[in-house]
Amino acid sequence: MSLEQTNKPRTQQGQRLILSPSQQEAIRFLQMPLPALCQYLEQAALSNPMLEVELAPTESILSPLKEDALGSAFSSVTSSSNASSDLTTLCTQAPTFTEYLNAQLGQSAALSSALLSQCRYLVGCLDTRGYLNIPLSSLAEEMHLSLLQAEQALYVVQSLDPAGVGARSLQECLTLQLVQSHFFCETSLHLIEYGLPLLARKDYAGLDKLLHTARSATLEACSIVAKLNPIPSSGFYSGGENVSYTFAEAEIIPDGGELRVTLADELLYSIHIHTDYLVHSGSLYSPEEKCYIRQKTAEANQLMDNIARRRNTLYTLICTLAEYQRDYFLSQQPLRPLTMQQLADSLSLHVSTVSRACQDKYIRFGGRMLPLRELFSMPAPSAGDASLSVCAIRRILQSAIKSEDSAHPFTDEQLCALLARQGISLSRRTVAKYRDELGIANHFSRQQKSLK
Repeated sequence: MSLEQTNKPRTQQGQRLILSPSQQEAIRFLQMPLPALCQYLEQAALSNPMLEVELAPTESILSPLKEDALGSAFSSVTSSSNASSDLTTLCTQAPTFTEYLNAQLGQSAALSSALLSQCRYLVGCLDTRGYLNIPLSSLAEEMHLSLLQAEQALYVVQSLDPAGVGARSLQECLTLQLVQSHFFCETSLHLIEYGLPLLARKDYAGLDKLLHTARSATLEACSIVAKLNPIPSSGFYSGGENVSYTFAEAEIIPDGGELRVTLADELLYSIHIHTDYLVHSGSLYSPEEKCYIRQKTAEANQLMDNIARRRNTLYTLICTLAEYQRDYFLSQQPLRPLTMQQLADSLSLHVSTVSRACQDKYIRFGGRMLPLRELFSMPAPSAGDASLSVCAIRRILQSAIKSEDSAHPFTDEQLCALLARQGISLSRRTVAKYRDELGIANHFSRQQKSLK
């Protein structure tokens, strides 16, 4: 028998990530895409006489981000006839998705200043789809909050328009939309939580069994879920004559079997200390003016340091990505499996830093604008070759289906067998999922189409 004192205070040891104010400011600069950074520098120069900022002419650097993601950040483009030639105006013709969310937060008088700041921080962590793909526990540590406090801030973000923003998974995104609609019911909720794979395959018999409903009720639930938006930010710029603009952070150029990375920010702006005030600082100014000049000079130097950190971090990150995916850039091979966590570990960075660095960032390669996030590819689950990514598996499937006998197309089971002969072990369900993601119909529909 052992005796143990109750209510004894216990000391727990652990590691906690604490960011200084200067580190938080550096992360904010890292997260800014180039249009926002140029706008920030222009405003900073107006409020700080010691800061001199020169922006490049807009006609030489702006590129509209088309639906097919083609364009050039380094060649001239033609904007709409009523567009201003001013850089700030062109970069902010339409509010970004982040600005739209922050505007809603600013209109809420019920939020305390602390909670408002936390919500804005979370909004800044959302990816381009409007999802929160960084673990909330990590963000809670960065903000020096408990997980419960971070969840409170996330609930506020998830209450914003459009419905589904701030979700951490597809199921949560659709559920957030469903609960705000008139069609919220047990059947549709159950379908979202457990039946999405069956819905993707249009396996209505399986859904009947899962939902314990008649076919008519199953089809009604499927219709409700199919009308929900899996990407909250999609269509944000639709309508109107405004054109949203983007910049490439860097250009990747194949050069004799090697890859050359050229950053674009130096083409867009130059920034330095205004020396005219410093020349006479010892003789012409009063003590108050000298103090003001020293303060503004320190602020300008801090800003330039943050810009330098941003440039160095992005350059290192993009160079590492380019080297890891060199086969993709040099010979158009499929992307190798690479997660943000793996890249963060190789660079001794926190995964949230890598996520922010890649958010809303683009590179130019071969005349195309590529989102940095597209250079990451999850490894294919259960693949015999661990070096194969989901992207590579999709390409193999696409090639096999393209060369099949149109009168006798491959079934998903036959595609599984074909992959198995190449040492790739995947379930039929996974193969069907990748085929659906490629926009390829099932074998029956392909066969019917060939007979017409």
